[in-house]
Amino acid sequence: MSVLLRLVSNGRIKKPFFITLYGPPGVGKSSFAAGAPKTIFCGPEEGTFNMDVSRFPRSKNFDEIMNCISELRNEKHDFQTLALDTLDAIEPLIWDTVCGLDGSETIDEAQGSYGKGYVMANKYWARMIEALHDLRDYSGMNIIALAHSQVKSFNDPSLLQPYDRYQLKLNEKASALWRETCDLMGFADFQTFLKEGDTEKKNRALGEGKRILYTERRPAFDAKNRLGLPSEIPLSFQAFEQAVLVSTPLYKDPLALKSKILKLKEILTDEKIKKAVRESLDKAGDETEKLIPILNRLEEITKGAT
Repeated sequence: MSVLLRLVSNGRIKKPFFITLYGPPGVGKSSFAAGAPKTIFCGPEEGTFNMDVSRFPRSKNFDEIMNCISELRNEKHDFQTLALDTLDAIEPLIWDTVCGLDGSETIDEAQGSYGKGYVMANKYWARMIEALHDLRDYSGMNIIALAHSQVKSFNDPSLLQPYDRYQLKLNEKASALWRETCDLMGFADFQTFLKEGDTEKKNRALGEGKRILYTERRPAFDAKNRLGLPSEIPLSFQAFEQAVLVSTPLYKDPLALKSKILKLKEILTDEKIKKAVRESLDKAGDETEKLIPILNRLEEITKGAT
């Protein structure tokens, strides 16, 4: 058998998450990232100043961002998630770097104009993305890239007329690159309802402040997911992680869940915790949404003992 055939693998490969999350200001993108395990923020934005989170000093150029990624890759630390804050604030730093190569004043003039500056900028984006994948694979860190949204006209080849939709607030070349590289590109927004007008003959948009993470592309917004998630979930990392677990075969089978819980219970030495597990199992019955938190907690308690 050849060397390559010996390296063939089967089944799902569990990896840390690589997420691009975009939406309007104030919707809760930073809060989503902060809810991930041991998050550290990196980037030019200062929107987390009133949040109790870890952060690198504010990045002033592209090299400083790359240095942060390198530090996390090569130095010892306890962080488990890197949040880039935000892609659309990083983009001007990349443009400045590209303009500095030939002394151009704007990205449109860089590299001899004709859009060549944006092509060169994508090489810097690709360099960053490669470093992020290396960080994920080597250090086991989740990557959450935050970005703002913008409304742009979209020319759908299947329709005669273009229409407006929410997209990443990035140059189209960079937007396509980020869309391709991530496992999930989610659109975060406030849930809105339309109420038909009565005497005034005008429709009104209403909302209760509920924040939603949309994971599948719709005419109103761009999105994608490779994780088998529902089309929409509450905007929180906990809800996202729960949805990922439920989407895997193990977490759809209550008997398999119970079997794994019981195996982990046998590792426990504290009788009080064992008793609590038994009582929780009895209450959960065959309801997977109640069994999953029990398993998650047990995996956390027994981590390192299995």
